[in-house]
Amino acid sequence: MKKYLPLLASLALVACQNQNAPSTEATGTTTDSTTVNNTPAPTADNSRNTLDWKGIYKGTLPCADCSGIETSIELTDSNTFTLHQLYKEKKATSFTEKGKFEWNTSGSHIYCLLPNDTIQYQVGENQLIQLDREGNKITGPLASNYILKKVTSAGNMAVPITNTKWLLKAIENKTITSSSKKELFLLLQAADNRFSAFMGCNNIAGSFEIKGNNTIAFSQGLSTMMACENMQTETAFNQILPTVTSYKLSGNTLQLFVKEKLVLNFVAESK
Repeated sequence: MKKYLPLLASLALVACQNQNAPSTEATGTTTDSTTVNNTPAPTADNSRNTLDWKGIYKGTLPCADCSGIETSIELTDSNTFTLHQLYKEKKATSFTEKGKFEWNTSGSHIYCLLPNDTIQYQVGENQLIQLDREGNKITGPLASNYILKKVTSAGNMAVPITNTKWLLKAIENKTITSSSKKELFLLLQAADNRFSAFMGCNNIAGSFEIKGNNTIAFSQGLSTMMACENMQTETAFNQILPTVTSYKLSGNTLQLFVKEKLVLNFVAESK
């Protein structure tokens, strides 16, 4: 029995290592922070080859024992990153990490490789969404705090398509004015890919999916059942939204298209 003990110990060690090792999908070809994934970029439309993802992103992450973690990360086209974090109200404790990042095979997520950790982000239009250790979106009331917004060349925060309150301005080039006291809006929530809207009478909700090359799809919205005097705008919105196929984001404006036809025009709410 004694002569088998070393063999059994070795097998147990290998099993533990395999259980704890990240998958190939999560780290590319290696977890070594000094090595970049040299797999050729996928040719399908995705965040990696359709978005201008290079640049600086900033935000304030939640903190268990401080008022927030001011975070800044810069991504370069050579697949390197610089991460700076300042823990507020902790004697200005700050950390700076530099390293390399890798893309997942679908070209939608990056993995920033630190000496003792890996931080995952979903790459979106003008934003990075920090994911949990399993690569899932963080949910709950603080989900929006895990979104880092891109900084423009002028030093301002770029407006992302998600988690921005988009105010309706026109339907099929017809200017829209609200007959209610509330603004007409569309809000896309990044945490759960759900949308909410108000078009003058009922609250509307549903799901959406953003794909590569600025394509977007909406489900048929579900709404409350109130009857109002003027429902033309709401009726038109509910008919058009499920047919939308793509979007264009420029500055603080959002345009939704059905194929090449502009159907909905929004402007970001001023804060």
